[in-house]
Amino acid sequence: MRPASRERFPTHADSRVSNSQPAGIGRLTALDSFLIINNLGRNVEIARPSERALEPVATFQDTAFPGEDERSQFDLDMHTFLKSGDGRYLIAANHYGLARFFAYPPALSRPAAGPTDLSPKTELWWKGDSERLIIAGSCLISTSPRGYAVPDAAEPGVLISAPFTDLVREAVSNPGDPRPARRLAYEPCLTDWGQTTAIALDAQARRLAVAAGSRLGLFSLCQRQSGAVRLDKALWEISAPFATSWIELSADGSLLYAAGCDLACQQIDDGNWDALFGGGFLCLSTTDARVKLETAFEPDLAWGSGGVPLALSEEDKLIWGVDRCAGLHAWSLRTGTEIPLAATARQSSQRLGIAHLTKLGDKLYCGFNRGGYQLHCYTVGR
Repeated sequence: MRPASRERFPTHADSRVSNSQPAGIGRLTALDSFLIINNLGRNVEIARPSERALEPVATFQDTAFPGEDERSQFDLDMHTFLKSGDGRYLIAANHYGLARFFAYPPALSRPAAGPTDLSPKTELWWKGDSERLIIAGSCLISTSPRGYAVPDAAEPGVLISAPFTDLVREAVSNPGDPRPARRLAYEPCLTDWGQTTAIALDAQARRLAVAAGSRLGLFSLCQRQSGAVRLDKALWEISAPFATSWIELSADGSLLYAAGCDLACQQIDDGNWDALFGGGFLCLSTTDARVKLETAFEPDLAWGSGGVPLALSEEDKLIWGVDRCAGLHAWSLRTGTEIPLAATARQSSQRLGIAHLTKLGDKLYCGFNRGGYQLHCYTVGR
């Protein structure tokens, strides 16, 4: 297997917001046929990829802090993009914990007219500096708020919100309501786990995988008639041989995939991402935590706070990874061995920071937080 081509596509970073943010990509998510891109400090872009370019469909290019350099940067530093359970909204939550709800799918304008100018239908507050957020029904679930450059204090464990459907419905039906954005109530769980670093749900939202460094566990979830979600019971727990920051559950729910950098990296400051190294990958049975596959990473992948340098392809039985110079790597989900690629040379002559990698169709797209307003595109052949 080989990448058939490697290209770079500029993103649409035009914005009414101006600040000193270094050019880079903050989050990147494949959603249906779209790429949702955070051009750091500039905008949220919804783009539709074509063979040779990214077509910008819509952008959000406003800030609650016009003229304020640092605060506008954090305002347009997105920690997650999620589609609401009813499919009607794209939720973009920033570093401060402000979750903006945009109508989804976006209204499509004619290419000559340029991208649609997005405006949130409503906003809700979550805890600031929560790196990983997922959605179960109409409840948000997040890893530990870490307290960096936000009013909210750090908090251990996992947080599960109250259902937000009624709050959103009320706000959307009263667009002129002068009240500020409502703050979502939540229940803290697993506080004895300390700072959690990764979470994932199965397709039915019945089980939650949680990691806190090397500590990795699977829990059942209970959904009440009111729509509220709560942690039910622990199914199993293991100690991983790496500092886990990435978890996924297989489409059928039978397997849990987890990965992270070397355990020694837990002592490295978040801002020193170039010092992160090594680590590995596990595939476990969700029934009994039996290890089905284990491998160590030889290349130093582009880990970092909130980074996603991996993309899972169950249909191809592969896991893809990207290093700090945009070099692409692949490992077999059958054997755990790294697969030689025809073009493994570095795509960049400089180190690009933290990676955000995602798969859409037969292409992989990757942006870096210090790699400029562009995506690296890899067409993956067989």
